[in-house]
Amino acid sequence: MNMERETLPAPRRRNKSVERQEEQTWDRFYPQARRDATLAMEILAELERDETLRRRHLGLCLSCQRCIRLHEDREARNRRLGRLVRATFAAVFIATPQVLIRAARHGGQLLLACLPGGDAETDERPPTDLKQARQQLEDDPFEDADPAMRTRARRAADRQGASLREASASPGELDGEPNAG
Repeated sequence: MNMERETLPAPRRRNKSVERQEEQTWDRFYPQARRDATLAMEILAELERDETLRRRHLGLCLSCQRCIRLHEDREARNRRLGRLVRATFAAVFIATPQVLIRAARHGGQLLLACLPGGDAETDERPPTDLKQARQQLEDDPFEDADPAMRTRARRAADRQGASLREASASPGELDGEPNAG
């Protein structure tokens, strides 16, 4: 029994100023742990190792747990917003141009079908590409018309042009006298 007393050191009382400083240090962790999730995780790990510390600083433990939970919620919200931004970006800048390009390709085919000669009633085949379509638009649209119809159209245009010239001329010009006016 005597030997046991000699081997065990007497419990030392801590200096009150040291205890006070340690409590102040722990108290300074309260506001810091509310803002910094990394610090909160470190403090929580330390408090979980020592049960007496945990009981003495239960408020700090709860603050750290709350800070970590809020940080995880904030990270999850940021991930959701990131997915939304990426999806919106893909829809606006990737999918929309792809749809427009596809529509332009099909729209070009629709335009080619609307050009003259694209009817099933005519013997001509519609142009199959834009080069043929441009050539067809540059050609004379009355080139294939009946020659007699072309002659009649020219005569009618000449008559109309002559009548317009006569209407704009003064009566003296028609008799061969220049207009003095």
